[in-house]
Amino acid sequence: TLSGVVLTVAFFAAGCGGNGTSASGRTTTTLSTPAAAQAYQAAADQGNAALSAMVTLDALAAAPTVSAVAAAVDPAVAPLTQYETTLSHIGWPSATASSDAHGVVQAVAGLVRVLESAGQPNGVSVASFETQLASATSQAGTAANLLRNDLGLPPSSTAL
Repeated sequence: TLSGVVLTVAFFAAGCGGNGTSASGRTTTTLSTPAAAQAYQAAADQGNAALSAMVTLDALAAAPTVSAVAAAVDPAVAPLTQYETTLSHIGWPSATASSDAHGVVQAVAGLVRVLESAGQPNGVSVASFETQLASATSQAGTAANLLRNDLGLPPSSTAL
């Protein structure tokens, strides 16, 4: 169900970043693995807090409208975008971590696009949105767990 998928997403936000030069062209300082893991976890915690607002989808009617779903997921868009930015400025300790972090940034960007599509005119049905959300969430979770592994963190037990 949509509420189950969104509940899963609510506990997601576990990883992203860049190494050397960020997407904005700013040079980042390479962190040690423990420091990068700490920076990553802090960003993931903030992302999870923002996504928890989407749990309110449980309160929607059994057959929610597209506009009701859009209103329920909209509060997560800006914080997820900030999450991408924050993680893109972390100096990852290895090329592998940097590459995996880039994968998380891309996956989270895909998740944001799905969330933004919820209220678009001529947008997808609620059922189609639910399918797209589940797919984007799965991709982001898989990418995040690769990065968590690079940082010596266990796979997220509450994520995807």
